[in-house]
Amino acid sequence: MKGYRSQKSSAHAAMATGAANSSPRPKERCGRVGLPKMLSADFVMPDDKASSIVPLHLPLLDECAHNSKTEKLSIREDLAYPHLSLTTGKPRSRAIGGPVKTMCLAAAASLAMTVPGTAFAQSFGIQNPEDLLIDQTPQGLQSGPQAFYPRIDFDLARDSNIYDRDTNKIADTFVSVRPSVSYRPNLARHEIDVTASGEIRRYFEESSENSEQYGLRARTRLDLAERMVVRGTAEIARRVESRGEFGDNPLSDSPIEYTLASGGLSVGRYGGVLELGAGAQISHRSYSDVSIGGVDADLSFRDVTDKRAFVDGSVRLSPGVRAFGEASYQATSYDVNPVRDRDSDGYSLLAGARFDVSDLIEAEVAAGYVHRSYDDPTIRSFNGLDFRVLGRWSPTPRLQVAAVGRRTIERSPSVGIPAVVQSRFQLEARQSLGSRMIASLSADVARWNYQDSPVRETRYAIDGSLSVRLARMLRLTGGAGYRKQTETGGGRAYDGATVRIGLAVVI
Repeated sequence: MKGYRSQKSSAHAAMATGAANSSPRPKERCGRVGLPKMLSADFVMPDDKASSIVPLHLPLLDECAHNSKTEKLSIREDLAYPHLSLTTGKPRSRAIGGPVKTMCLAAAASLAMTVPGTAFAQSFGIQNPEDLLIDQTPQGLQSGPQAFYPRIDFDLARDSNIYDRDTNKIADTFVSVRPSVSYRPNLARHEIDVTASGEIRRYFEESSENSEQYGLRARTRLDLAERMVVRGTAEIARRVESRGEFGDNPLSDSPIEYTLASGGLSVGRYGGVLELGAGAQISHRSYSDVSIGGVDADLSFRDVTDKRAFVDGSVRLSPGVRAFGEASYQATSYDVNPVRDRDSDGYSLLAGARFDVSDLIEAEVAAGYVHRSYDDPTIRSFNGLDFRVLGRWSPTPRLQVAAVGRRTIERSPSVGIPAVVQSRFQLEARQSLGSRMIASLSADVARWNYQDSPVRETRYAIDGSLSVRLARMLRLTGGAGYRKQTETGGGRAYDGATVRIGLAVVI
């Protein structure tokens, strides 16, 4: 598809899961030509095991890489992958729709307007830090309109607490190999993107933690008429649940594995004064049995199906302000309910605004109400605040800062817990250090509220990394991270650190 610079997912990125409360739709908007809008609701952290050693790579900054210096109007791409690597895809050009802009936190907006000289940079266009790298764009393997983009990542990492336990901590070193290949033909009007990926992880001492992940994900976009877009996604993947995530059992002899199958379809008209969209998605997780102390444990009580439908709309109030609202309905059902009926349904209502403060900074802020009721009358319904904040700030061509905040209602991790209310805030900054080097720093704060239970858990994580381009197809990376989780009510507490060095081969 022409008109944007498509991005290439790394293997761990393609394994990332979608949020239960997310809307798989674009948000085209008319106004100044600029950056394509980031994905506003499909964002969540991956729960695959690789998330413990790789930087967050927030989609906001990656989405900023699309058309960061283009002078054409373009329809933004709705990401099929919530987490993408630093690498952007091959440039394409297509003048078809209204431009779409990424958003940034309102707090950052006020900060940027106080920085001397920010108004200056607007007339020069905004660069992504990746744009300053030499030969940073993958060339791929092309034959006519057919194009394949292979990549493979190698990591050697040391983790001080591989089981994420508070006591009896075990440190180990492991190797991670993450191959992937994306197929993206150059079509005149529509778009197809199919990515196959996987991860093989091997530990030097604790061989029971060895794991394999693999998956196939496809997305398509059909331009049916002017500003009318239909999008579809489908995924089948075998995944490993990250140690330390809610639902993980620290006593299990090996990581918990599950199969994910999902699909979604959306349609909308975007780019005018009034925008309207609607869509639906469904996903199913099926968990494999796990051994605990040498005894097999049946995890079928965790097998779950999520269904969701949404409608949204927005109206342009001025060239730099757009008001929007969205309503969604979600139903969750479990294959087995051995203790209590955890099946539930509910709705979410959100309203907010998007602000184009300047070419350097944008913001989206939304708040609303979320309700969830359960088939079991003894389980108290959840009623509370729903919110979403998204942001992107480019104080200089070499520096970008992005932020995400989101509340979601997540799946049940046990027979006695009906659901988990997750509130998550993430921040990432990337700085270009010359023409071959990028430094990044990311932070993540997640709070898990176990419904119908006093358990509360809060996890803090920080990660720093440095990426150096050695040649057109080779990139050397290194980094370190620290994580700490606190608890109340009988939850799980732990801390741990990682250091890593890696090599990426990007064709």
